Amino acid sequence: MREYAQTWMDALGEDASLHSAKAGLSEFVFPRIAELEAALRDGTTKPMTARMRLSLEDVVARSAFELESARELLQLLEDSVFSRRVRLDPRELVRETFATPPSARAEGRALVSATLSSMDTGGEIEISPRVAMTLVALGVELVGARPGRETPHVLVTSDGESTCTVQITRRAYATGEPLVLASRGVIEPTLSCLQAAAELTRGKLQWDRSGETFVLSYALAEAELQQDKVC
Repeated sequence: MREYAQTWMDALGEDASLHSAKAGLSEFVFPRIAELEAALRDGTTKPMTARMRLSLEDVVARSAFELESARELLQLLEDSVFSRRVRLDPRELVRETFATPPSARAEGRALVSATLSSMDTGGEIEISPRVAMTLVALGVELVGARPGRETPHVLVTSDGESTCTVQITRRAYATGEPLVLASRGVIEPTLSCLQAAAELTRGKLQWDRSGETFVLSYALAEAELQQDKVC
């Protein structure tokens, strides 16, 4: 397991945008692998009491959740580095994030609710669909992580000329299109991985912890094309 995780990280390359994310994942993943291996080793080499069995089950359950969340972040980084970008309507992209049925790995995870509204004058962004959906889903989880009555609200806006913005913030009485998805799990390296994924896909991510606001911005496809021609 340790070699598999290290090989995956090494395969991402050495882009400067990845440094913080890879360091955070290493600091999170490898101690948990070591803890899991130690627990499994004790479970196979020592007489198993009821207390030891319960302790082992707790370690396995927690490690499975945390390591699966870390695996999804590694997948996000891989998609950000290697996946082909396509043109997408940002509003439909957000809807698709919540419309996709939870995978088998998500069974038993908490459901996350949000609302969606938009003020859009047209335009598409160019991005990997899987990257964009993961960014939005985990952005909603980051904003909604603190207990409270406020619901994460996703607002998609576009100036129709240069920039599309997805803003996620908490609202006590949010109105809009209801959205629900299965939690992917927010862990310590989540934010640094989201920032790396946004940067690798030519986006900009702003996170205001005090205001619990997550803002993801991308150049509209036509504006990006013109900028590439100039460069």
